[in-house]
Amino acid sequence: MGVVVLLEVAAIGVQCAARGCLQRVVRQDLLERADCGLQLSGTVVATGETFVPLLGLACAGVGSPTVHRLDASRQPGAVELRIPLVSQAIAAVESELRTRATTDPDRCCGYFPALADDREIISDLPACQEFAEHLPNIWHGGHRYEFNFLRLSLVQQSADASYHLDSDAATALTGDVTTINRRQIRRLLLNLSARSDRSLHYLNLDPGSLELAVDGSYVRVADPEAVREHGLIATIPRRRGSTVHGLIFASNLVLHSGVDDEHGHFIAAYGIEIDASESAALGANVSNAMRTRSRSSH
Repeated sequence: MGVVVLLEVAAIGVQCAARGCLQRVVRQDLLERADCGLQLSGTVVATGETFVPLLGLACAGVGSPTVHRLDASRQPGAVELRIPLVSQAIAAVESELRTRATTDPDRCCGYFPALADDREIISDLPACQEFAEHLPNIWHGGHRYEFNFLRLSLVQQSADASYHLDSDAATALTGDVTTINRRQIRRLLLNLSARSDRSLHYLNLDPGSLELAVDGSYVRVADPEAVREHGLIATIPRRRGSTVHGLIFASNLVLHSGVDDEHGHFIAAYGIEIDASESAALGANVSNAMRTRSRSSH
């Protein structure tokens, strides 16, 4: 496909978030096997979906003084890709995924190489495979972002934002949540649609200071309504010819939810996982959410 020229845009516009959506993949077996192995001291754990965070954190409601704003360095950053000859390849991918999505109950289809062994996942997608082979990685900021997945939806998947943390780069929602606080998952999300913009809803709050819940490898806000007023929106412009727009952010450190309109979405995701200094607060919150979820299931 030729040389990729990546330009980073200094600023992006944000506004209050009200609506959003999420297309998720969940592996319940990881929850059954997972055990953080943390020694709890003075722990107070409630039943059901709520809990009291560990390490001295109080139950984090909106008005709680323990709730912290998202650090400025973690705000999503806008990028612009100029990829010669990309239009033809994207058109082939879009046609292929649209054909499959028309017969899908959710009107959605994706290409997830990491799930190729899953019998319920469609992997016979030659146009998608060719795209991944021609553009296997993208360099930015000294890091090489690897191709992870493509996804297309013909309809809006959800009306409300479902703020979550990625547990891995490969699929976003099939990783090991027990190590989520010891890795930084850098996500490069591209809007391949030439028809409509794509919106990323995210919380302007540090996930280490919030109540979290764990469902398999899906880490989410325990009470979305309590924090919805802190939502912001980063808009990814539609593709114009060989110019593709996207966002880069630490997807396991920013609670986020992809959002589209009635036209659905068409996205590509690249990512990288790097070692990071351990976040005690985030690790404790995830650990406690897992223990609460495990107890409530018995």
